[in-house]
Amino acid sequence: MLFYISCASLIIWIILFWFIVLLRINVKGKAITIYWMVFVVSYAVFCFWAEPSVSDDLYRHYMLIDGLRQGNNLKGHFVDTMVLFKFILFIVSKTQNNGWLPFTTILVWGWLIYKTIKKYISKNVFTTRAVMLYFMALIAAFCSFNLVSGIRNSLCVAIFLYSLYYNYLEGRKLRHYLILAFFSFIHLVMSFFFVLQLVYELINIMRKKGLRIMWIVLIVAAGIFSTGFIGRLFAGEPGLLGTLSEKWALYHEWKREYS
Repeated sequence: MLFYISCASLIIWIILFWFIVLLRINVKGKAITIYWMVFVVSYAVFCFWAEPSVSDDLYRHYMLIDGLRQGNNLKGHFVDTMVLFKFILFIVSKTQNNGWLPFTTILVWGWLIYKTIKKYISKNVFTTRAVMLYFMALIAAFCSFNLVSGIRNSLCVAIFLYSLYYNYLEGRKLRHYLILAFFSFIHLVMSFFFVLQLVYELINIMRKKGLRIMWIVLIVAAGIFSTGFIGRLFAGEPGLLGTLSEKWALYHEWKREYS
């Protein structure tokens, strides 16, 4: 019954979306945030019954959860170094249904975006149509397939944006970087954000000091990251650094194959 209710709710949500955008209907800030959470809850309930295909990341996650229920450990699997995500899988394995994984993670993802939207519309002048188009861009970026199958990546992006808005831009930089470091153990994309923001900090420092060496640093960094140097740097090392090295090597192998 809940599945059918969620389907009906999503259809109504989409119809209302086009009415609001095409007819330029003005909606108050609180109503906009409620409207967003209706989508999040409906979609989370819908995904509780998701049946992933063998090519989906979610299928791999479900296989690992089933293995945990049978008493297996995750040693040697891709989540071995992702200790935080491995703990999440362990918690889900104590339930009777694998659907709790996409259900809870989509709720957290949606709540983080809800908090970001709520803060923004409370401090800035906005139009309803602009916010609706933002929703459309957001859902397009995290399309239904990627949001469910690649929930680790989507969740980390939401955590990064939330922390950026609530911590970094408010001057709590140390807390922001600690959050990035902690949640790197869900998905390696958070490590990428961590490094990218450190490079951003370096550029700002150099700009303030008027150092032209900034361009040299950027050119050298571009040269390093466009080669397989990073992949060879920690090759064979255990833990997170070894995993990063392996992923980088696979990326360059893929690039050579399809370029």
